[in-house]
Amino acid sequence: MKSNQSPDLNSLRIFLEVARTESFSAAAIRLHLPPSTVSRRLLELETTLGTALLLRSTRRVSLTEAGRQLFDSISGALEAVERGIANVRPAEGAVRGRLRVATSFSFARAFLPAILARYAELCPQVQVDVQTTHGNIDLVGESVDVALRMGGSPPTAT
Repeated sequence: MKSNQSPDLNSLRIFLEVARTESFSAAAIRLHLPPSTVSRRLLELETTLGTALLLRSTRRVSLTEAGRQLFDSISGALEAVERGIANVRPAEGAVRGRLRVATSFSFARAFLPAILARYAELCPQVQVDVQTTHGNIDLVGESVDVALRMGGSPPTAT
């Protein structure tokens, strides 16, 4: 029975793991799932696609021709999707992204090389963009995260 719905990404991931390990049990262990869930999800996937993907025996699981075609077609793509998702999820405690800094040319030349070298050691996943300016800028309008300036003390409120 073929369904009009698209396969679920998690079912495809389970399929790939079963195909790689040639075992429902081994795939279940690697995916931290009960073997019954692995079996059920693969049956649902085969039903959705309207074709058998796996040949099952008591000792081994192997791919059908359709299963081999699916495996070859999606293995790289699904890995790319998982890498993409991992790239946008912040690692626990890790700082990542882009930091936009505005400063004067003289400050950038005198102080930033040492500061940025140390910052790169501490936060290697942060890309720092430095914009040199001659005066004050609109931080929000220019999408600047921090502005560094040299000079006297700022005026105090009296």
